[in-house]
Amino acid sequence: MKNKNLVKYLNNLIDTDTHKDIMNGTHRIDLSIDQKQTVYDNININKDQIDVIRLEETTNQTANSPHSDTPNGYHTMILPLYFIDDVYTLTFKSFYNGVNSKGYKYRPSGDQFYDGEWLSDDVSAITGIGTNEFDTVIYKKFLSYIDKKNFKGLTIDKLFKWKLGEWIMFPSDQLHAGSIFKTKKRWLTIHYMAEQQIKLKKFVDDGWNWEPHHGYPQDEFFNDSNTKFHECFDQAPQSIIDFAEEKFSKYTLTMMRQPQGQFIPNHKDKYYLFQKKYKLKSNKDIVRYCIFLEDWKPGHYLEIDGKPFVEWSAGDIAVLRPGIYHRSANAGTELKYTAQITGSLK
Repeated sequence: MKNKNLVKYLNNLIDTDTHKDIMNGTHRIDLSIDQKQTVYDNININKDQIDVIRLEETTNQTANSPHSDTPNGYHTMILPLYFIDDVYTLTFKSFYNGVNSKGYKYRPSGDQFYDGEWLSDDVSAITGIGTNEFDTVIYKKFLSYIDKKNFKGLTIDKLFKWKLGEWIMFPSDQLHAGSIFKTKKRWLTIHYMAEQQIKLKKFVDDGWNWEPHHGYPQDEFFNDSNTKFHECFDQAPQSIIDFAEEKFSKYTLTMMRQPQGQFIPNHKDKYYLFQKKYKLKSNKDIVRYCIFLEDWKPGHYLEIDGKPFVEWSAGDIAVLRPGIYHRSANAGTELKYTAQITGSLK
């Protein structure tokens, strides 16, 4: 078993806890400074990045119905500590782009699972919701503890089978749920800030191998005359290359230069260069990091899933996941520069 000593230590904290902060069948413990340090000593994360670290145990099947933990910018780590038989965490192909620090509760039925339960109302901030009925086989096997209508429109991304002492990780803004379990389950939760900025030196447009291209799709509004941009491949400032080497198991690099008065119409990325390079048949688990090479200038614009992205700083990162529509424009008076890392995160 991995993390054997840490699992033993954390289980002992719950077993000997005298405060018993239990609400709706869930026992939560916020660790002391010394207890947190013991966890820090066993994980490869800068403690300054950690926002939440908490022990949890529940007998309540509905405690982990579909939800996101936080808005964009964090990752969730779950360390299974105790469970009986097979237990899973299921992630969905939907993300929360809102601003509520509590995250999002996906509850199409509007049902409250306990008196006074808060429910989310910013449904427009959720991406990847379809009109489909949820997979019946998956529902019956893993999620039948609540009405099936509470999964309508969701599509399964991954199934993480719990293994004692082995970390489970996913973006905190991704919708996820716990499976059916027997009697009780126990785990450690960590929310930590994802890397959202790269420290860049002043960008100089000199010596790069720019190639002319046009944006797509084109229609009566967008054509070769107003979708021009330049791109160079397998080149980027060294700090971006270093970041890619640290964070990605495999990747491709590009840079883009968008002239004044030009647009890239609303589209979804297909990652064809990355898939071709690594001979992949699917874009599953591929992510694209868009890095701004200069501070934002008036007229520079990026839109992701219908939401504007402006006033960025050099080195800021915008995450583009598969299936998400986005567009860009340069309505300003200066060139707009970005770099893209496309690949699979470690």
